[in-house]
Amino acid sequence: MLFSQQPPRNTLQGKRALTGLFSVLVLLMSLAGASSAPAFAAGRATATPTPTTAPVQPYVYTVPNGKSSYDIMYVEGKKAERRIVRVQVDSVVLSDISARLSPDGTYVAYRISGNRSGSAGIYVADAKTGKSAELAVPSGSGDGVGAYVWSPTGGGLAFVVTRAALSESSADDAYGTIYLASGDAHPAPLAGSGPNDRVLAFSGDGRGVYAARLESSGDTWLQHLVYIPLDGTPAQVLIRSRSELHYTHFAVWSPPGSPAKVAYIAEGHSVLPAASPVAA
Repeated sequence: MLFSQQPPRNTLQGKRALTGLFSVLVLLMSLAGASSAPAFAAGRATATPTPTTAPVQPYVYTVPNGKSSYDIMYVEGKKAERRIVRVQVDSVVLSDISARLSPDGTYVAYRISGNRSGSAGIYVADAKTGKSAELAVPSGSGDGVGAYVWSPTGGGLAFVVTRAALSESSADDAYGTIYLASGDAHPAPLAGSGPNDRVLAFSGDGRGVYAARLESSGDTWLQHLVYIPLDGTPAQVLIRSRSELHYTHFAVWSPPGSPAKVAYIAEGHSVLPAASPVAA
């Protein structure tokens, strides 16, 4: 379970100015690779491809078992589903759980939100043996675990540690510090991540993560889209909100071997530059 340590190479392909007051959902902004600073470019609508039958990828889900445990179930194609691990909790009334399978199907990460103290934890289980272990973070660093994502190139896991307890319904939207876990090493804070980050996705090459970042501006908070390399170099702001134009609700899709795409909401006011005269 290793992280790659080289940044992606991306370039800005184009941009579009908007004018007037608006609230727009921007979809499928494309990230292509050719320079050291990743940036997004406006995507164009394409014809809908003819549906094809594709094999169902393995997946996991959770189900309560009695009053104080959950089962994490593994499903692969038409094979009979099987239980990976039974997770004991204080009570299914107090605690909730979510689980995600690693891209290679080897491991399952699962998050337990809520116990008698209100804190949370994140664990990794072997998908074959069910042997699991908690990913411990330094004492006092936080009580909540937010969003968590697998690296597409190995067993690395990135997750958010917060300073407040979270419910399962709010965990994925929480901000904190991004931690990395890989192999048998203890999880460590990602260099370049601060206390106001929310991890969205790994880059397709596994060399960095995309995150939503909050920044205080007067009496309001601005949200930016940033790329944080795993090699320790500074984070790069890809989409920056400003007082007159806010970007929110970032969602990134970054499949291996393809340009990443982002969806977000843009709200505010911007001016469209005057058009250049066209020669007769």
